[in-house]
Parts: sequence; structure tokens; C-alpha cells
Amino acid sequence: MSITCKEPTETKDRAWEIGDVPLGDPIAEWAERLLMLHAPYPGDDLEKEESFSGQRFVVYKTSKTHHVILDGAQRLEDDLLVPSSLLRNPMFQLGDWYTTHIARHFELPKHLVCLMHNGEIMADPVSMKISEILNNEENFP
Repeated sequence: MSITCKEPTETKDRAWEIGDVPLGDPIAEWAERLLMLHAPYPGDDLEKEESFSGQRFVVYKTSKTHHVILDGAQRLEDDLLVPSSLLRNPMFQLGDWYTTHIARHFELPKHLVCLMHNGEIMADPVSMKISEILNNEENFP
């Protein structure tokens, strides 16, 4: 998916255009950003740089119904599948959901896990990506 907007150039009108700008997967990109901002997670080694790296998470769509979360700092046996419908829900709290999942792996008590939640929501990553592209465009009249 990409945005293309071109107006015919006439002498009396100011010419402007937006070239092809790939959207990629804004949901996956925003999920990676939220997960990174929510760190550290249960079991993270606070002395290792990879626990706070901007490259720690990779999120991508695996099917029409699911995305997968890969975590470079957690050495879990399986990749974590998350329903895409959750990531499209503007009120979904991905960081809290991931914290709870990791905490279960380490068998942490629920009362401690609640202290690690920050309530950050997914919002609308598609609209945010389109706004970012349009706000970065310099050729608007």
C-alpha cells in the first residue's frame, strides 16, 4: 500500500505532488515501538544493552489473522503469536499484555505483574503513519 497524490501542473496553479511512499505495516512498526518503550520486562538482564535496544523487537504479520513477536533479549522457546485483531484494537495494551505473558513464563505473582503495567494503548497506528508521511512532506502548497 502506498500513497500517491499528484495534481496537474498549470501555470496559474502551484505544482505539488507526493511521490510513492510505502506504508509498510504500520501496525507492526507501532507494536515494535510500544514494546521497546515498555522495557524492561520480567527476566530482562538490566546490565545487557540488548534489553533496551531499539532493535530488540521484530513484529511481522504471519497470516491474515496473526502477527508474531520476536524478542532479541528474551530467549523463549517459541515465537509469540498475537491475534492481529488485538493489534488493530485502539484500546489494546500491548506492553501490558506482553509483560503478563513473560511474567507467566517466569511464574511471577500477579500482584507484582500489575506493578509493571503502564496502560499504554495501541491507538490508531495506520492514521499515525499517514499523518507522519503527510507532515514530513515538503512539497505541499
